[in-house]
Amino acid sequence: MRNLVNHNSTSQPYADLAIGGGLIFTSGQIPTSADGTTPEAFADQVTQTLSNLEQTLQLAGAGLNDLLKVTVYLASLDDFDEYNKIYTAKLGDTGLPTRTTVEVSRFRGSKRIELEAVAVAPPTK
Repeated sequence: MRNLVNHNSTSQPYADLAIGGGLIFTSGQIPTSADGTTPEAFADQVTQTLSNLEQTLQLAGAGLNDLLKVTVYLASLDDFDEYNKIYTAKLGDTGLPTRTTVEVSRFRGSKRIELEAVAVAPPTK
């Protein structure tokens, strides 16, 4: 069974998440807020991106505590320590999922982070 949820405000040609096999797969989450703005400071970008991930998981009835795997793309690994501090503070109480972090050479605009995740889907009723 495959369930796609389209909720992105930019009408891009992708689903925000897909549910199948008891798992939730999210599209890449970026640091853009609902009003279309991107924070300038990297710490604020991390916070916004994690908030966007949480909101996307909520569309499927899940939360950060349901995460199994997170893949993080950073514009520079020089930002890893700052990212890791915010990430751990946000997710540390829920049990940290597995994670991969890689540096990418280019993002659109001023964005410096993107992440995608796999989570456990809540049981269907």
